[in-house]
Amino acid sequence: MLWAALTLGACGPPPETPPDFEAARKKEPLNEIYNARYYYHEGSRLRAILESPYVVERLDGDEILTFLENGVKIQFFDSSGREDSRLTARRAVMYNKRDYAEASENVVVVNQKNERLETEKLRWHRKTNLISTGALVKVSTDKETIYGDSLVADASFNRWRIHKPRGKVKFKE
Repeated sequence: MLWAALTLGACGPPPETPPDFEAARKKEPLNEIYNARYYYHEGSRLRAILESPYVVERLDGDEILTFLENGVKIQFFDSSGREDSRLTARRAVMYNKRDYAEASENVVVVNQKNERLETEKLRWHRKTNLISTGALVKVSTDKETIYGDSLVADASFNRWRIHKPRGKVKFKE
């Protein structure tokens, strides 16, 4: 009887189910790139140079998302090849299937006129080639600083509109 009690007591719960290797694989990155530099061209024209210390691509449903971590720098070029504007941010995500990208954390955009946009989140819409944010913004020019609740601009940040602006604003007569 003692033997039966010991052998029955040694039986525990049934073994765990085997690990789901497919689910674990889906959590792994598709690609990882360190010290990345991408060159974007339209035809033979250079349109942008993107740099980031760490880029990782992950599968989210049926879409591949590209995460740019630990800093992002993008230089945009006009049709004549001159730098049109530049963007820096702490991180960004490119939603390739949805045709937009979002930069976040300490986002700064500077254009040819040295106008400077500062915000915490900025979205670029590929189809319309516009940038926008619903976050607080600060735009500094050579003559003034304007604050606002949101912003819409062309991608080169040469034409922009601030919603609910605050600060001292000078108007041309």
